[in-house]
Amino acid sequence: MLNRPGVFLELTNGTGVGRGTDANPSLRTGWLSACVLIPLVVIAARAAYLQCAIADRFLVAFTSTTEEWEVIPVRDGRILAADGSILAGETERNELRVHYRWLQDPPDAEWLKRQAWRRLTRAERRDDELVAIAKAEVLKQHTQLWRDLERLTRQSSADLLARRHEIQQRVEALAQRVNQSAANRRVRNAEGADDGPAVESPFWRLTGAIWEELRTPPERPREEPFEILEQTQYHAVIDNLSPELATELEADQGRYPGVRVAVEWKRTYPQNDLGAHWIGTRKLTVVDESSAEKIAKHPDHIANQTTGISGLERQYNEHLSGVRGLKRLVRNRRGDVLREEVLREPRPGRDLVLTIDADLQRFAERRLDIALSGVPAGETDSEESASVDEAARAPVAPPLGGVLAAIDVRTGAILTLAASPRYNANLLLRAEAAEWQALLDDPRRPLFPRTTQMALPPGSVFKAISAIACTQTGELDPSRAIYCQGFLDRPEAHRCMIFRHHGIGHGEMTLAEALEQSCNVYFFQAARKAGPRPLVEWADRLGVGRPTGVDLPDEAGGNLPRPETSRHRWHTADTLGLAIGQSTVLVTPLQMARVMAAIANEGSLVTPHFASQHGPRYLADDLAEPTSVTGAPELRPISDLDRATLAVVRKGLEAVVNDPRGTAYRTVRLDESRIAGKTGTAEVAGKPDHAWFAGYVPADRPRIAFCVVLEHGGSGSKAAGPVARDYVMQLVRTGLIPSESRLVQRSVAD
Repeated sequence: MLNRPGVFLELTNGTGVGRGTDANPSLRTGWLSACVLIPLVVIAARAAYLQCAIADRFLVAFTSTTEEWEVIPVRDGRILAADGSILAGETERNELRVHYRWLQDPPDAEWLKRQAWRRLTRAERRDDELVAIAKAEVLKQHTQLWRDLERLTRQSSADLLARRHEIQQRVEALAQRVNQSAANRRVRNAEGADDGPAVESPFWRLTGAIWEELRTPPERPREEPFEILEQTQYHAVIDNLSPELATELEADQGRYPGVRVAVEWKRTYPQNDLGAHWIGTRKLTVVDESSAEKIAKHPDHIANQTTGISGLERQYNEHLSGVRGLKRLVRNRRGDVLREEVLREPRPGRDLVLTIDADLQRFAERRLDIALSGVPAGETDSEESASVDEAARAPVAPPLGGVLAAIDVRTGAILTLAASPRYNANLLLRAEAAEWQALLDDPRRPLFPRTTQMALPPGSVFKAISAIACTQTGELDPSRAIYCQGFLDRPEAHRCMIFRHHGIGHGEMTLAEALEQSCNVYFFQAARKAGPRPLVEWADRLGVGRPTGVDLPDEAGGNLPRPETSRHRWHTADTLGLAIGQSTVLVTPLQMARVMAAIANEGSLVTPHFASQHGPRYLADDLAEPTSVTGAPELRPISDLDRATLAVVRKGLEAVVNDPRGTAYRTVRLDESRIAGKTGTAEVAGKPDHAWFAGYVPADRPRIAFCVVLEHGGSGSKAAGPVARDYVMQLVRTGLIPSESRLVQRSVAD
């Protein structure tokens, strides 16, 4: 045969006769069959192993699901004034959100194919014509959706299209960065794999390549880009949807595919700047929802949607904060929601009712605004704190700020806590850059919470404390007169104001008369005799130098100098300065209003508070009636305080306003209600004085204690006194205190 195998395939015996394939043809067929069947058996076994034994490993990518945690928003509690006015509330805002794939223009090709396949059976998906028809239907529905939204929301097509393009550009830019980063990572990995040592022998290089190809699955190039999370989520298209439109959209989900209405609660302050400093503000809570395990183990860490960061919002944050609900979403690998499960129902926050009267608060703030608009420069009143140049005593500019505090003398309930300047509380939630910068650049510091943190030297209003201290020691007889020659020892130091203006003294002064005419020399002599310790001890008992305990965070305590803790050696001049409210003593308006309340209520310290004892705290599931936020703080009687001492002090404070010789007679006295109080003009080196007036009303049946202070306002009687008078006049008008006359004068603050 011409085509039979050559000798190299022949097997010969010793005689040269061939034995092998020609001698046994079936052997050749068997070897050939084995060469074909063995690889086929191996392939079949491997296929069976893949299909039966480890098929789940490959199917898991198609059947895998992911869990996503979604927070259900809830409203926080409101802050209400005593008259029901809403000081801090919640506004419901409905957001129209559309799934990214439904707002994409043009729609993603892969998403479009999946949407078409959903409308077809497995057999129909093999028919290209049916798939094309299904795609056309999806595109028609996509177009009709935006026509319906345009008609329903009355938004122009241009506005909706611009919003869609804005979202799409942002998401596409993010997706491009993610995919580019993944591509760069693959390139770096490939370059790193080729850095191994080269095999010199071509045989071993070929052997190694064959072995690597056999044991390593081929790396398929990733033609499809990664689908990022933003491409599977809903995006806000319209952020303030009316409730009627929200109801219509939710009622007909089939007509509006890919559309969801999300409810959000926004904190608002309807009264704008009213009480902005002590109401405070809230901020959104940053929630880490990236780990399902963390949420499953610690679901409470996403309980609150917002957190109070200042004022009452912070003080009563736990009371006001609602508990957000929690929903678990299960999605497939394409991002489609397979099922939803509500794990925790939302629970709204609880309202907080205050003791504040909104109308009275507004009046006080406007009256302070008038005072800060400009105080006429002029001669100061007949009181004086210590020696200072006349040029420094007359204000050359309007006051920088002011506070008016008023509390119930029996309970400590705050009726008014007004400050000026203020800011619109809503600006802290949504402030424009220019508005925020204007607040920061204002030299009057409108963001500074003067109501709780402004501590100033009190000047002569401190003499009421000095009168109590010196009398209680027994070193001072209130009825015994002390002669005032106009100065203590030398004409150039430790003088009374009357001596500075007229070169004369007050003459014989009893304690009540010394308070009435604000005689410095009387208190200099009394303090020098009693020493510093009684002044410090009784100031401490009356709450000076420490926070009042008001239900606000970060309250300043002021400063009460003490000989034993003073950084420098304590001198007699320090005692004399302390007796008239100078030295280094610092007092807050609330502290001084509290002192006046203690004098008015027979010697008990009250705790100023905002939260009404009748306000609702919470409604438990098994309770029908609300309990209170806080019980009424108990009165704390001041130990060893003699009522006879208080009677003399009250007599002097009443004469300050109602006796023609009193320092506040011309500027504070009212026919409608008898006021008791004390003026104060506290020195500040090189700057205008701080103006004070503190007292209570009515003088014979005290109900309300108050304090007015104007930062660098000048004279206490001429600047702070008229503000106090107009406030008391408003108390009479509103009926909070009885009128002693039928004639009601019109206030300059109207």
